[in-house]
Amino acid sequence: MKLTKAKQKLLDEAYNTVIQVCLFDRPLEEMTPLLAEDVMNFGAGKNELTKSKAAFLKQIKNQKKLAEGLKMDFAFTPVLRKVMNQGNGAIYTDDIVNTVWVNQIKNELKFRISFIFEYRDGRWLLIHSHTSTPDPQRADDEVWPIEDLKKRTEFLEKSLEEKMAELQDKNRELEVEAALERVRSKTMAMHNSQEVGATVVTLFDEVMKLGLDKSLRCGIGILEGTEHMETWSTNYSPSGKVDLKMGMLNMTIHPMLVGLKKAWKSKKKGYTYDFIGKDVIKYYTALNKEPEYPFNADLKTLPENVYHNSFFYSSGILFAFTENPISKEGAKVLNRFAKVFGQTYRRYLDLQKAEKQAREAIIESALERVRASSMAMHKSEQLPETSQVLFEQFALLGNLPDRISICIIKEEENLIELWATDQIGSQLDHRYRGSLEEATTMSKVHKAWKDGKDSIVIDLSGQRLKDWLRYIKEDVKLPIDDSNIKGRRVQQGAFFSKGLLLCTTNEPVADETMELLIRFAKVFDQTYTRFLDLQKAESQAQEARIEAALERVRAASMAMHKTDELAQVVMVLFQQFSELELDFYQVWINIFFIEEGYSNCWFSPVEGVVDEAYTARVPLAPFEESSIKSWRAGEEFSYLSWRGLKEVDEIAKSLSEMTGHESFIRIQKKKRMNRMEIVDSNHKYGVLAMAKNNDITDNDRTILKRFSKVFEQTYTRFLDLQNAESQAREATKQASLDRVRGQIASMRTAADLERITPLVWHELTTLGIPFIRCGVFIIDESSKHMQVHLSAPDGHSLGVMEMPFDADQLTANSVASWQRGEVFKGHWNKEQFIDFMQTMLNLGQIKNIKVYQGAEQPPESLHLHFLPFTQGMLYVGNVEPLADDQIESVQSLADAFAIAYARYEDFTKLEKAKQNVETTLSELKTTQSQLVQSEKMASLGELTAGIAHEIQNPLNFVNNFSEVSVELIEEMHEELEKGDLEEARALADDVKQNLDKITHHGKRADVIVKGMLQHSRSSSGVKEPTDINELADEYLRLAYHGLRAKDKSFNATMETDFDEGIGKINIVPQDIGRVILNLITNAFYAVSERKKQQPNEFEPTVSVSTKKKGEQVLISVKDNGNGIPKKVLDKIFQPFFTTKPTGQGTGLGLSLSYDIVNAHGGELNVRTKENEGTEFTVMLPV
Repeated sequence: MKLTKAKQKLLDEAYNTVIQVCLFDRPLEEMTPLLAEDVMNFGAGKNELTKSKAAFLKQIKNQKKLAEGLKMDFAFTPVLRKVMNQGNGAIYTDDIVNTVWVNQIKNELKFRISFIFEYRDGRWLLIHSHTSTPDPQRADDEVWPIEDLKKRTEFLEKSLEEKMAELQDKNRELEVEAALERVRSKTMAMHNSQEVGATVVTLFDEVMKLGLDKSLRCGIGILEGTEHMETWSTNYSPSGKVDLKMGMLNMTIHPMLVGLKKAWKSKKKGYTYDFIGKDVIKYYTALNKEPEYPFNADLKTLPENVYHNSFFYSSGILFAFTENPISKEGAKVLNRFAKVFGQTYRRYLDLQKAEKQAREAIIESALERVRASSMAMHKSEQLPETSQVLFEQFALLGNLPDRISICIIKEEENLIELWATDQIGSQLDHRYRGSLEEATTMSKVHKAWKDGKDSIVIDLSGQRLKDWLRYIKEDVKLPIDDSNIKGRRVQQGAFFSKGLLLCTTNEPVADETMELLIRFAKVFDQTYTRFLDLQKAESQAQEARIEAALERVRAASMAMHKTDELAQVVMVLFQQFSELELDFYQVWINIFFIEEGYSNCWFSPVEGVVDEAYTARVPLAPFEESSIKSWRAGEEFSYLSWRGLKEVDEIAKSLSEMTGHESFIRIQKKKRMNRMEIVDSNHKYGVLAMAKNNDITDNDRTILKRFSKVFEQTYTRFLDLQNAESQAREATKQASLDRVRGQIASMRTAADLERITPLVWHELTTLGIPFIRCGVFIIDESSKHMQVHLSAPDGHSLGVMEMPFDADQLTANSVASWQRGEVFKGHWNKEQFIDFMQTMLNLGQIKNIKVYQGAEQPPESLHLHFLPFTQGMLYVGNVEPLADDQIESVQSLADAFAIAYARYEDFTKLEKAKQNVETTLSELKTTQSQLVQSEKMASLGELTAGIAHEIQNPLNFVNNFSEVSVELIEEMHEELEKGDLEEARALADDVKQNLDKITHHGKRADVIVKGMLQHSRSSSGVKEPTDINELADEYLRLAYHGLRAKDKSFNATMETDFDEGIGKINIVPQDIGRVILNLITNAFYAVSERKKQQPNEFEPTVSVSTKKKGEQVLISVKDNGNGIPKKVLDKIFQPFFTTKPTGQGTGLGLSLSYDIVNAHGGELNVRTKENEGTEFTVMLPV
């Protein structure tokens, strides 16, 4: 295949480049892009076999090195140029004569070289190279004289190489050892970690002087005791100087680093890794993203390959990156450098540890002095002394600050409290305060403290420094000497739980000093916490006294179970408030009733003036612009103040007049105060007020507020009790009504009505209604009669009386009021009561007057109350008339009685309707059973002719074989008489065979009869293993012969397709047999009807098939009749629906079949198409 010009040009260029690089002086870098990663090379030498790009490049590099200094010429003879693989592959082969001058002697070497190229991604890549020389076993005239060349040069080369190698080794060893010594000396001189970088620079400089790869980048990595690697990395900058970079490197960002750390942990000697192609970009991209590793590689100028080598020592590694594979000699040199650095670095660590321990002892001593000073504190005013101790200890440790401050952050007051030294370390016995909102320093300190940081550094200069100095001097009033400030102020803070230690200097402090400040802060935090604990203990003691007083008030509140006990709780509050020994002369409580315009007040006793507490109702109007306004606004406190004897006298008089009590006047006369201060602590319902004749303190307000809140809880409980009492009364009423509803709703018979009057009597008693007699009057307007249920005074029922509307004037008037929906009230004296009893006795409604009146004597006075409800009246009789609220409660009871009694009436009607429904349902069930049995008998009738046909065949066989057997027996007798036993035995065998056949056909008839009986018998509902194929086949034949018996002209093709692999399945055979028979009978009926319509061109066909499908058995009955019309398809499974003429079907066949299949957990489906036929499918679980 011929290549395009462009493609051919690329191929020729690739070939020429490979030849020029391999045999001439062109650099390796030009060939590198033309090599496949898996390029394979077979050289002329015995062991010259490579299988990768890197190995091939290494071989060519070694080959060039061997050729250095030799004069060589090459002559080429093309042998083969072949394109293959549809233009994507090519083979170039040349014979080459290499002329070499060794010691001015011309030698010729002949060899053949072959290259295979492959076209990939728009360029040609070398994938295979093969170099061959003549076989030394060939004839002499075919052998190239390479052995002569070897013999002529071998001795000289060997001698020269040995001498040169010896001199080079000695010189190299001296160079290496000198370099190692310089690195060793530099390492031994290290005194801190900052000097590691300088040592790494020296190491790099010495390595490069030894003539290693100019592309080398090397460094030191510390892996001991850290997850990341601390690194010092060096290489030459473009200017030729050594470029040092330090940082921390995440050892998980690239597989090389993961493998490196794993190898170091495994205590291996070293680790190598080659970055080839895209892996170079991947690695340096990852490095560029590392935040703590300041290495920023230019990804566009990276070499194609980078080679990594690490050499291990106990604490870390010496690493090297080169653009070419490092030589063995170079690796040995770097490994020696690693060992030297490792040995001296370990000594440096030991020295550093010793120095650190000595330094730590000095620091701990200083910390102990600060700790002792802090532990001696007993009040915050001693903080300046501790500040001075801190200053002194910092100075002793070689860290002289300009000022040391102890800062306490108080968020609740939005300020920082400062206790500071002056600028020479002397204490300032004053507390200074700065706002947390100050922008340059305070706000930043507060934010860092809130964020949980351990330290902060704020470097101030320029305008920010001016703002800070102005704020310190003018707002905080902290003395400061401006002459000591040189244009810069650095605030270094170390936080503790309550604030920070602040070290102020003119220049930033060293990291060690910052760490020291943090340690001082932690020590101070412990001792300051103890100081706060002491303060807290004193505060807690006072708090305990206050809380105990409040708890007694709370306990009194919790013990309050009735609303009238509130006054007792108020007295407990006054007593507990007084025992706290506050400087006041009276307290009081106001409960505001805003809409009513007054307040209820409780005033405390005043020792020597007012002996006991008193209450008053005070108008709100005089305090509208003071106390009420503050209370409405939701403020915590309001204040009233009067100065001067005259003014206090006047307000005392005014207050006494408003309260209606002379306490204020008497107090003023006794104390003669020229000042009155009143503070109100507002709560949800009013105020708790305190009167004094001097300043109101924070402590006064705090305690007053707490007692106010407790009283708010007390009054809330009072209101809850008030509400609970109201709810209890309402609940009692509702419970009573519910019991009435429940009792009456449970009544089912007339006898149950005798429970009415005891029930009413009980609920009236529960509701607290005063009465001596009660009852219920059920009114029937249709009969103009009342059914009267009365109770005796002790609550038992007096029975039921029937009274006409006009029995007497009382009944007439009460019924008239009921008809108007009004309450009827009447009154009887003793004589009227007796007259009514006599009337009832005469009417035969009562039998015993003493039983009716319920006592030895009738009541002297009886007030009658008749309260209407829907079905009658509730009657209550009492010696006194009922109050309106009592009548209202009785009316509620009457209304509840009406609802419940209506339910009783509804239930009575429902019972009658239920009886009618049950009678109808029983008749329907009987009819349904008859219809089902009729359907069974109808299907049995369909089978009768078929059964007769089936039985006739075995009967014919029985008759025939019986006749033949009689003749055979007669012949056997004849033969016996002749004495021919052999013939007699033969005849006997024939008779036996006939008898066997008779038995067989008899059993066949027995099976048919049993099947018929089983079909006609009610199903037992018990499933049993059944051969479904045999069942379907039997009912197919029976149905066919049954139809043939009724219609001799009918004929049809019967097709069966039974799946013999089904076996027996668990079904109720009688039920499934009925289903199959019904479906087959319907199919025969359908084809018979179509045959009547199309007597000539139609061939009736009925198909029955079975099939096992998964866990189901399918039974299909298919016909080619007229099909089922769409308009009736949805109705075919409905009971009593049939398309057959009247008298030919009950309409229950498919409905019963559908129910039977469902009961078996199966499905009955139908597919039909008009004028084509119908298929019913029964799906049963296996």
